[in-house]
Amino acid sequence: MFIRLIRCPISFFDMNPVGRILNRFTSDVATMDDSLPMTMFEFLGFFGTIILVDLINPWSFIPAVVASSGMLFLRYRFAPCSRDLKRLVGTTRSPVYSQLTSTIHGLKVIRSYHAENISSKEFHSHLDNNTRVAYLMATLNR
Repeated sequence: MFIRLIRCPISFFDMNPVGRILNRFTSDVATMDDSLPMTMFEFLGFFGTIILVDLINPWSFIPAVVASSGMLFLRYRFAPCSRDLKRLVGTTRSPVYSQLTSTIHGLKVIRSYHAENISSKEFHSHLDNNTRVAYLMATLNR
């Protein structure tokens, strides 16, 4: 992704705000760092448990297949909702990064016009919107 970003024409950076680009990088790295190890751990634990129980009691294979098919059905029903919600989290995170970047670059102007409260309120508004959606996603993933 970094190589593709470096090779992009300048017009790409004119059309896409800095917050959106930063959001994409941080969310991809966070997904790889946070979700992947836990998902692999749960996957291996689930199938290890099923194999161990089936070795001890072969008749337990039938309920395990039924339970696994039910879980797959729920996963396919939940995946589109989760994808849309993750997209919404990314959409609400971009204004937070844009506001933060703009504030850092314009810090002298903000201080000279004593607009700290205005900038702070705008940042907190963007952060509240993102936190609401992120909390919803965290509760639905449990």
